[in-house]
Amino acid sequence: MVNGFQLLLVLIPLFGSFSQSQCFIEDGYKRYNDYSVLRFIPTNVEQLKFLYDLAHNETFLMERGVDFWTAPGNLNASVDVMLSPEARSSLAPLFKSNLLNPSVMIDDVQRRIDAENEIKGRQSFPFPFGLRGSRPNTKLFFNTYQRYDTIMAMLDDMAKSNDKLRLSVEVIGKSFEGRDLKIIKISNGASNGKRKIWIDAGLHAREWIGPSTAMYFINKLVTSAGKDEAVDQILNKYDIVILPLANPDGYEYTHTTNRMWRKTRSQTNSRWGYICRGTDPNRNWSYKWGTGGSSSNACSDIFAGPKPFSEPETKAMSQYILKNGPWDMYISFHSYSQLILLPWGWTTDLPEHYNEMYRVAEKAATNLKSLYGTTFTVGSATNLLYVASGGSDDWAYGEAGIKYSYTFELRDTGDHGFVLPEEFIKPTGEETFLAFKTMCDEIYQTS
Repeated sequence: MVNGFQLLLVLIPLFGSFSQSQCFIEDGYKRYNDYSVLRFIPTNVEQLKFLYDLAHNETFLMERGVDFWTAPGNLNASVDVMLSPEARSSLAPLFKSNLLNPSVMIDDVQRRIDAENEIKGRQSFPFPFGLRGSRPNTKLFFNTYQRYDTIMAMLDDMAKSNDKLRLSVEVIGKSFEGRDLKIIKISNGASNGKRKIWIDAGLHAREWIGPSTAMYFINKLVTSAGKDEAVDQILNKYDIVILPLANPDGYEYTHTTNRMWRKTRSQTNSRWGYICRGTDPNRNWSYKWGTGGSSSNACSDIFAGPKPFSEPETKAMSQYILKNGPWDMYISFHSYSQLILLPWGWTTDLPEHYNEMYRVAEKAATNLKSLYGTTFTVGSATNLLYVASGGSDDWAYGEAGIKYSYTFELRDTGDHGFVLPEEFIKPTGEETFLAFKTMCDEIYQTS
């Protein structure tokens, strides 16, 4: 087998020196024609190390169009990798020599993106659903993935038009490019001393199902209050604050320029900071920042930033959470893999309240499955996936003191990956809301 050092020696003559122009020029909409997504299952330490070394050869990844959709972490855990046609062909001998026989999850990524864009073109409108000033149609809203302006307009309309709940929309900060970081606070006004829950989505730009699920939650809570006993039970116990789009710059960039963009759109003063934009906002939180599973390379997709909370988005979120606590629960929506992740992400050790957090999440996963048969696995982030320090859920638990802190990795398990078809927006929202209702009940009874 080829070890990590040998891999580096092999890749250099195969691909030559680093080509800045090929990697960094952003000219128009980036296309992924004939890019494929392969799934690897490392069954021994040598195979896992090979994939780990490849994943951390950042120059090669950027140079040749290789993107680890799921990172190598544990034996017998799937590793999904998007490869350009050239990279797939050139790496094939190395896969073979390491006895890796990947399965093809997606044969042409661009075909999936084109299908997504076709639906967006048919169902999106310049203003929320028709003529300027018209009322939003929530049925149309969840037929496709909406843009930033439409999501913001929907929040404002809900707050203005609802007379059953106490709703308020607040801008808690600005993104690097000046977009509003807008939250909605949902309360039935029953008591000033009610407990609180925080939900955010869209930290990673390309994970579109996250913001759609957050908007589904908002719509469900607002439109079903007084009509749905399950919703009334939640709002009788909790006030809920939701930030549906935590990385609006990156999210818009995935709609206009590069569907697979992950990070923010900031610029740093580092060597590559002007050329390579963005920080991974889920490696930028201060708790155990930079201790593993992140990068100091500004060109990396897991760049932790020059310092904790270097990003205005994460800084605004953390300041609001600390100022407005205490909170009973923290939830962050990501994709994909169908997991409910618990701290820690920075170590394989388990937190003090792990057993209780696990009990609540496991019951939520069971009830989620009862709706459509979707299976979610529960466990700590590092033990289910890989080491990733500087994450929001670790910070929420370890620094903000939120006992029940979770990350949902939403649908699916890799058939579509980040390009989840619009037909899954509603069922994902429905089943995840059922899990949320379960968590609210369990936490309220035991706290």
